[in-house]
Amino acid sequence: MNTDDRRPLPLMLFATERSGSNLLRAILAAHSQITSPPPAGLLVALTPSADQFLDSAGQADRRILIDHAVALTKLHWSPWEIELDPEDISNRVGGDSIWALFRDLNEAYAEQKKCRVWLTKEPQAILWRGEIADYFPDARFILLVRDGRDVANSMLKSELHEFHVFSAASTWAREQCAAREMLESPKYRDRTVCIHYEDLIADPRGQVSRLTEFIGVEYENQMLDFHRDPENVEFSKKTDLWKNIGKPISSDSVGKYKSGLSRRQVRIFEAVAWEELSYFGYAPEFSRRPPLGNARRWLLGIWAKLLRAVQKRLSPEYWRRSAWRKRVKLMQNFGK
Repeated sequence: MNTDDRRPLPLMLFATERSGSNLLRAILAAHSQITSPPPAGLLVALTPSADQFLDSAGQADRRILIDHAVALTKLHWSPWEIELDPEDISNRVGGDSIWALFRDLNEAYAEQKKCRVWLTKEPQAILWRGEIADYFPDARFILLVRDGRDVANSMLKSELHEFHVFSAASTWAREQCAAREMLESPKYRDRTVCIHYEDLIADPRGQVSRLTEFIGVEYENQMLDFHRDPENVEFSKKTDLWKNIGKPISSDSVGKYKSGLSRRQVRIFEAVAWEELSYFGYAPEFSRRPPLGNARRWLLGIWAKLLRAVQKRLSPEYWRRSAWRKRVKLMQNFGK
């Protein structure tokens, strides 16, 4: 399974928010040899300011970065349920890069869980796909793709990630472009598999078996009983956004945009993400790409930003994360 049996295999799950990544993470983590720490926002929080500390000649600066990384695993609203010793992490970090630290944190988690594979679904990780592919030559990549209109519908309902269909469509299209690159580029494609959320829902046994073969582990029946796993049950109680992790797989969310989005919203989405919908096999509602000129795109972008500035302050989920964001901001500024 791994070219170096002494080290756990890295498994990267790349997906746009609200694409079912928590569901797939729960299914895979129910395997006896796969573990997955809750996403703690490590990459989003630390990569902007990591280099100034890792390039420093002083070991104290590197230790500050490690201390903050360990703190992030504890202060997130779904903290890691293991104890990480900053001194131990400092002694084991095998290089002067954020990726060495990221790997050692996840390997320490896998070792405590006595698992051969660690799965990460850190938010926006696909934006660092090049660095990840270079630093983790043994890593496998899972792309999870969901109909972008359902993603937009879920985002607008959650009142957390995006607040206007234009910005939701722009985010989805941008990240699907990155996924397309991974499927077509020799740098990634031989170690990348693409799963459609709709296929996972329709044929969970077949799609999960396909994934375990790709990873190099045996399929286990308890994977589809993920909703009975105590860790997943506790995870599902953290927020309404994750409540379905405590339930069996259901097709209720497939095609939900047809009742959740207006015709105008679907038109805007398809105007923005027409090519990406077509590439991943999602039939458009309109017979041809709806027009969307530069002036209207600009106006929609401005309106989406204004709407976000207003509505995020009214969102309960936003305020649940506000304290975490403030702490992260302090970490990002610790070298300035």
